[in-house]
Amino acid sequence: MRDESGAVRSYDLDQVIIHPQVIKHRKTLDKMARRAEKEAKKRDRQWKKAAREAKPKTGKRGRPALDPAVKAAREAEVVARAARSGGKRGRPKSGVSTPKIPRSTGGKRGRPALSPEAIAAKAQAKAVVRSRSGGKRGRPKRK
Repeated sequence: MRDESGAVRSYDLDQVIIHPQVIKHRKTLDKMARRAEKEAKKRDRQWKKAAREAKPKTGKRGRPALDPAVKAAREAEVVARAARSGGKRGRPKSGVSTPKIPRSTGGKRGRPALSPEAIAAKAQAKAVVRSRSGGKRGRPKRK
């Protein structure tokens, strides 16, 4: 389709052209268009609410209390079950009983102590390294 200046256009005359700035606010435009139907639904809801008859309020909420006779019977059943079980809980004991042999750890945990010979050898190796480096944290002396 060509307009009055001769340019080719891709829309019909009966279509509405919306500026991109307005498209940004599409949600707002949609809400404005739906306002009438929302108001009609609201009126309908209010009419239904008024038509419903009000329930008498008892002032009590939640689960109703058990009949005392039923409650006593349940408690007696629980006591009987506890008496049958012997109060045991958890994993049942195995039929095979093997006596445990206590192992002595020598009273110490962790790494075993070095023998006096090993301590002396370690100290000597450290002294050799120190004498070579001059105590400069492993860096050799300058000559």
